[in-house]
Amino acid sequence: MPLPFKTKKMAICDDKITGNISRDCAYRPAQGVVEAYLINLDDLDRAASVSTDTKITTLTLKAAAKIYSVDSVDTGLGLSATGARDAYGMAYTHRQKLRIIDGTSATWEQLDKMKNSTFISLVKTKDGSSSSDAYYKVGGYEFGMQMDVDSIDFDAESGTRGVEFVSQEGSLEAGSVKIFLDTDLATTEAWIASNLFA
Repeated sequence: MPLPFKTKKMAICDDKITGNISRDCAYRPAQGVVEAYLINLDDLDRAASVSTDTKITTLTLKAAAKIYSVDSVDTGLGLSATGARDAYGMAYTHRQKLRIIDGTSATWEQLDKMKNSTFISLVKTKDGSSSSDAYYKVGGYEFGMQMDVDSIDFDAESGTRGVEFVSQEGSLEAGSVKIFLDTDLATTEAWIASNLFA
């Protein structure tokens, strides 16, 4: 007589919070981004980088790779993440906005290369949280972002060029933007300085 068929119990992907979400009443948040850097997704040494669902403690680039600064108008500079639930859980769309000031031929050449590139963005926000250790945020860490907006109007926005990168359909991020903190703020900023393209 055949044995009764037993179904395998499916794993349940449920988390539980384990602490209070508190507020420091003396702390006042501030919006805005003051610095922006781009990292080619292929330049990230993912095996040597260290991250959790919410935080990056070690960013490592492949040999000879660099990060690139972007001089952007403050009012056109921003990083955002929007989450929505699909059949597999929450999925997040990351978006990096830039407004390029100086339209030199060299700048235009770099912007043209961005059309078919995939980037991770690293920004410094005005607000570092009440503990002053969350200034740097990373977007597109898992799958990167690609250009989906490139606009210029010489009759508006002082002729500056608006560029945006966004997560791609089918390659959305598993979480919101990550905090980048390598030991402390000074060490984090030293890493940026030492890996910045000169």
